[in-house]
Amino acid sequence: MAISLSALTGCGSADDKKIGNVGDRITVKVIKCGYGDKATQNDVVWDAIHEKFQKDTGIDIEFDIEFVPWEEATTRITTKITANEKFDIFMNQLISMGDMAKEENHPMMHLDDIMAENGKNFLDFIPQRSLDLNTRHGHLIGIPLDWQSAAYWFVARTDKMTEWGLSMPDTLAEFEAVMAEMKQKDPNCIPLTGASWSIGRVIMALANLPEAYHNSLYLDKTDGKIKANYVNPNYKTYLEIYARWVKNGWISKDSISMQTETANTMFISGKSYIKADWATNPLYQDIKSIQKSTPAATVAMMPIFKGVDGVARVHAENPTSINYCAYKGANKEAVKAFVKYIDWTLEDPANYRLANYGIEGTHYDVVDGVAVSKPEYAGLGESGPYAGLYGFFTTINSKYFLSTSEYGPDYNDAFNTLISAEKTDISVDGLYFDYTPIAAKATAAQNFFFPLSDMFCLGKKDLSELAASQQEYLAKGGNAITEEFTRQYNEKYKGK
Repeated sequence: MAISLSALTGCGSADDKKIGNVGDRITVKVIKCGYGDKATQNDVVWDAIHEKFQKDTGIDIEFDIEFVPWEEATTRITTKITANEKFDIFMNQLISMGDMAKEENHPMMHLDDIMAENGKNFLDFIPQRSLDLNTRHGHLIGIPLDWQSAAYWFVARTDKMTEWGLSMPDTLAEFEAVMAEMKQKDPNCIPLTGASWSIGRVIMALANLPEAYHNSLYLDKTDGKIKANYVNPNYKTYLEIYARWVKNGWISKDSISMQTETANTMFISGKSYIKADWATNPLYQDIKSIQKSTPAATVAMMPIFKGVDGVARVHAENPTSINYCAYKGANKEAVKAFVKYIDWTLEDPANYRLANYGIEGTHYDVVDGVAVSKPEYAGLGESGPYAGLYGFFTTINSKYFLSTSEYGPDYNDAFNTLISAEKTDISVDGLYFDYTPIAAKATAAQNFFFPLSDMFCLGKKDLSELAASQQEYLAKGGNAITEEFTRQYNEKYKGK
C-alpha cells in the first residue's frame, strides 16, 4: 500500500480542553466489525503509538478492542445496549445507525461538542456532506470511516490491457468487448471479479435500476410510492446483464455470494483482470502484492462509462456507509480520548503512517513522500506483522487516490450527481421503515423472490418467467410492502 500525506498539516493541541485526570490511563472499549486481527507485531506497533500519542497530547490511552462478525454486528450491539453492557465506541453502518436513531431518544451519544473540542483536524478534512449523513435529529452521532463514500466502479490491470491492445471503454458494449477479448486472450481467466454486493451495484448502475438501500426499496417518482426494485421495469435489464456475464464466463457463477477475500485473491493472483469494488479500494491495495509475481503490473480506475440508457452513473451502498458511534452509556472521557486519537492521526503524516502502516524502516519505507510497505510484507495483511489495527480510519486513502487517478474527477462528478438526485429519495437522510405491521407478508414475499432472483442471474431460470414471478411476489406481500411503506413515507417524511 502506498499513500502520500505531504498535503496534510495539523494544528497543535496546546489549547485543547484537558481529557481525563493527569496520571490516569483512559481505556477505550471499542467494538469493531470484522473477524479478528492476528498480525504478529500489533503490540510492538502499539507501544510506539502509545508513547508518541502520550508525548504529543499528555493522554495515557489504551484500546480494548472486541471484534464482532459483520453479519452479526447489529444484533450483537443491540443486545449489548439492551443489557446495558459497558462499552464506549462501536463500528456501525449508516443504515443500522438510522434504524437505531429513528426516535429522538436513541442510544447514541451526541458528538457535536466533543468533535468541536477534540476533532478539529478531522472536521476540517471530512466533507460536510459526509458529516450531514451522520447527523440525526439535529446532532452528529456518527463519525464517518472514510473521506467520501462507498460508491462502486471498476479498476483494471492496465498492463494487460496495453499488452493486448485494449482501450478503456466508453459504453457498456465496449466494456463487454474488453471482457470478451480478455477471455479470448486468456481462456482460463475470469475477466471480472468482485464481492457479490460490488458486482450487483455496478450492474444496477449500468441497467439504470434505481438506487435502493433498505431491503431494496426505492421511491418511484412516477407515482410517489415506495417499491422494491424487483418490480421496477429495469430489473429485467439488470438480470439480463448479470446472466449474460455469467453465461460468457466473464464473471464467476460464485459471484452471487462471493466475499471480498475471494475477489481480492482472484484479482491479485491474476485470475481476473478487472475488479468491481468501492472505486478507490483497489487503487490503494498494495500493488506490490500483484507485482510479486508480475513486477510490471499496473492498476488504474476505469472511466465511468455509459450504461444501457447512454448515461454514465455510479451506485453506492450508502455514502460514508460505515462509521463509528459512541454509546450513550459510554465513559465520556473515553469518547473524548477516542476522538482526540483519530484527530491526532491527521495532525502529522508521521502519526497517520504509524497508526496505519506501523514503524518506519521496520514495516514500511517513505519513498518520495509516499509510504511503501516493505516488499516482504506486501499483501500479507493480517498474516504479516501489522495491518493497521490501530488505524481505525481510512480517511486519507480515498481522497489521495481519487486525486491521482485519471478518472478520479469523473468519479467525483458521478458521485455528486448521485447525491444531488437523492436529496428527495429514501436513500441517505435517515428514511427507514418499520416492518412490524406487515412482518409476515414481507418475509413471505422476500423469501419467495430472493432465491428466484439468484436463479435468474445465474441463468438457471428463463427470464420469460420473470413477469409471472413478479406478480406472485406482489401477491405474497409485495403489494402490502408498497401500501404500508408508502403510508409511512407520506406520514413521516414526504415534503420534510
